[in-house]
Amino acid sequence: MKSHYKVPRAVLAAGSVMEIWPTGDYSQHMPKGTAQDRIGQHWANAGSHLYKAVSDYQKRVQHAGST
Repeated sequence: MKSHYKVPRAVLAAGSVMEIWPTGDYSQHMPKGTAQDRIGQHWANAGSHLYKAVSDYQKRVQHAGST
């Protein structure tokens, strides 16, 4: 005959936390610098990508016009 033992929810919840608990130093995954610095870097990256896209587009338009 099978024995049905119901595991308490608290035990299951503690087990799920242990599965995702970091094994090392979690601070290495945290962003570096202030929020303002990080946002500024994102804007600088976006500007650089936009500049490259516009330059590439202008080159394609000039190349298509010369043929």
